Amino acid sequence: MLALGHELAALCPPEAWLLQYTNPMAALCQLVYRAPPTKNVVGLCHSVQFTIEDLCELVGVPESEVTFLAGGINHQAFILRFEHGGESPLPAPRHPHRE
Repeated sequence: MLALGHELAALCPPEAWLLQYTNPMAALCQLVYRAPPTKNVVGLCHSVQFTIEDLCELVGVPESEVTFLAGGINHQAFILRFEHGGESPLPAPRHPHRE
């Protein structure tokens, strides 16, 4: 990661960003940020992709056939829309005190 940070600083314009997706995400971002003169580094996680994968498995639909809209970033992301064939394959939420 240090070599990558040095390459980024040497080869890219100062406004270039390193999008870091590997674990341990936060520690590697901090390493790259502190050591070479690379200050534009951000760590991203794959929680949205894994959540969509898990939802597809739970409702029994192929991942390639769903559309979704997610908002947020990293571990603060939310699935705002999840559809298969234009409809939500998820059961409607139930209120526990109204049943």
